[in-house]
Amino acid sequence: RATSGALNAVKESLQRSGSTIDVAIAGGETVSDLLVQMKEKALAASDASLDAASRTALNEDFISLRDQIGKAVKNATFNGINMLDGTQVGGAVTIAALADDSGTSKLTVQAQDMSLGGTILSTNLTATSSIGTQTDAAQMIGFIGTAIANVSTALSKLGTGSKSVSSH
Repeated sequence: RATSGALNAVKESLQRSGSTIDVAIAGGETVSDLLVQMKEKALAASDASLDAASRTALNEDFISLRDQIGKAVKNATFNGINMLDGTQVGGAVTIAALADDSGTSKLTVQAQDMSLGGTILSTNLTATSSIGTQTDAAQMIGFIGTAIANVSTALSKLGTGSKSVSSH
């Protein structure tokens, strides 16, 4: 009975960890989708033939999408843990699910900081980024391209961790 009880605790730990990682993956996918939309706006705003009203409208759309990234990252919390916002102790969270009935073996999955200005989106994509000028828009295309690649890598890491926890 003791072993059975211990294995139930392991199962619950794995389920909690899996749910936390799945919420982080869902938030990361939202960030990825928003970055793609932001890149479209930046590309359109880099057109030299745009008039001021069109550039302003594109910039407002861009800022709205940028702010949605902040909200998506902030809301990617499960059981009080957010693996995307980088504000936990030490700047990141490592999920460590119990892997055996003795508590000595653990499955770990590292958090991925997708906050604006964080390590994945880079210091070039911050809470004040905009595409108000043609030059800003042209620079932002490259910054967002890098951020999209970084988010894809981070999502792969989270996905691998999720599969590991699920299969265990």
